[in-house]
Amino acid sequence: VQITLAIIHACIWFYLINKIFVPIIVWIISNLKTKQRFIFFKRQLFKKAIGWDIGEDENEQKLAIARIDAAMVQHLVGAILSFPSGFGFGHLFPAGVASAMACQAILCELGWEIEDTLMRFYEIIFGGEIGRKLNPPSLMLTLLGHHTASFFLGIPMNMYYPDCSLFHEFVCIVQFGIAINFFCQNYGFTLDVADKNDLFKMKICNTIVFVTAIWSRLIRYAWIWTTVLFNAYEDENYFVVKCMSVPTIFLSLFNVIVVKDASLKFLKFWKM
Repeated sequence: VQITLAIIHACIWFYLINKIFVPIIVWIISNLKTKQRFIFFKRQLFKKAIGWDIGEDENEQKLAIARIDAAMVQHLVGAILSFPSGFGFGHLFPAGVASAMACQAILCELGWEIEDTLMRFYEIIFGGEIGRKLNPPSLMLTLLGHHTASFFLGIPMNMYYPDCSLFHEFVCIVQFGIAINFFCQNYGFTLDVADKNDLFKMKICNTIVFVTAIWSRLIRYAWIWTTVLFNAYEDENYFVVKCMSVPTIFLSLFNVIVVKDASLKFLKFWKM
């Protein structure tokens, strides 16, 4: 049942992201008054964070940006679904509903990651030069590191710990946190820091990004992950412990990229 639901989510998100959200985001970027500045800074972000250059062609740049940003819609949906169980509002729903919503949030994330991974590998193999340019090794390794949590742990947690509100909080904060960070960064990329008002707005945006990243990807992330890991160990559920071992390494490395970028920008703009 879990696998079937994950496949259904994959099909839904493949259609929503590629047929609806990506075209909308491409249209938004195309009509920005600060389009060139926005694309320039997004290109710099990808270069510095993961060594991915989205190239000089504007259409390819917009497509590459839109496909990453469109995933934030899925992250918001996942965060909303997992919020009631993760933050103690399950009593407002009929018995079991909040936990079921959180389990669907996990499958929602897993479904998007399945379709995203399959689509990108298909483009690498059959998409010619453009397909390889849109999916270079640095991007693929970064995404696969990010995806390890759902790939290895999503279904096992739904099966063995469907009512684990602590893990549901984890699902909520990592998805909501990265979505907020992207929205703040995107707004910041439209600002002209030579203007004092825009510089102040940029400082506020980067403060939000920094605080969110430190909490959701470092402090709270580490505490929840360690607690869930030790709880599984105490339950002698060694299958879940083994499933957590891979994302413990690779998702943590992904988090290092997020926290490093947020910290450097926070320090940079508050010194200006």
